[in-house]
Amino acid sequence: LVSWTDLRNDKTKAIAESISMKEYCWHLDIAVEHENDSQEWYDEFIKISYVKCPLKVIICYNNDKNSDVKKIETATQLVKECNKYSFVNEEILIIMGNTSSSMRNEYDFGYRGYLLCSNDIQELSISGENNEGENIGDGVII
Repeated sequence: LVSWTDLRNDKTKAIAESISMKEYCWHLDIAVEHENDSQEWYDEFIKISYVKCPLKVIICYNNDKNSDVKKIETATQLVKECNKYSFVNEEILIIMGNTSSSMRNEYDFGYRGYLLCSNDIQELSISGENNEGENIGDGVII
């Protein structure tokens, strides 16, 4: 999943036409990777480390919420072994849910949010209320 902004204009059109090429000029705004398997989301983490854009999002699952931060730290170490340019002045939003049926009911995956900035991992507040205390639904990351 990606979100992009079209940057074509008269100048980019003229440049492309000057060499008989189609005009492509866009900026990637958001890249999202999702992995259902709680033991394979590191692969998505490595993949997204090669993408250059302002917002990177990984949606993944874990069996034990107490090990979330340790797994994110380990994934970060693995990515740095694979991609020496990764996470330089970048932020990654990690949305992690429960995979164990004992940790959730049929419709509640207990999503948790983390923001990875370089080596710093910040747990995000998850609430069903907005700043005015009004209910805006379950599991909204604020």
